Amino acid sequence: RGMFELEQRDNPDTTSPTVTVTSPKGGETLSINSQFEISWQATDDSDIRSQEIALSTDAGVTFPRVIVAGLAGATRSFRWTIPETPTQQARIQVSASDLAGNIGRAASAGNFTIQT
Repeated sequence: RGMFELEQRDNPDTTSPTVTVTSPKGGETLSINSQFEISWQATDDSDIRSQEIALSTDAGVTFPRVIVAGLAGATRSFRWTIPETPTQQARIQVSASDLAGNIGRAASAGNFTIQT
């Protein structure tokens, strides 16, 4: 009878996804009820599980309006119908979650306008 010892090596994923919003960048003027293609890049050292897009109307201080949640990990664009929320301080934030639950976020680089 021999004794042996198992060594367990845990290498937990602690790295959040990297996200970059490519459109809107800022400076655009979007009309209420029109369609606009939101696009972004997202990478991770493992797979991205899901993504969410949110809207700010206060220059990115808060992002209280979820546009869409539960987007597949491979998705990199979303066709958005512009809501009835006129503002000159709109920004989009994309959040990406990986399989370990790490979340990476990025927002539009500048404000865009939503108008009637």
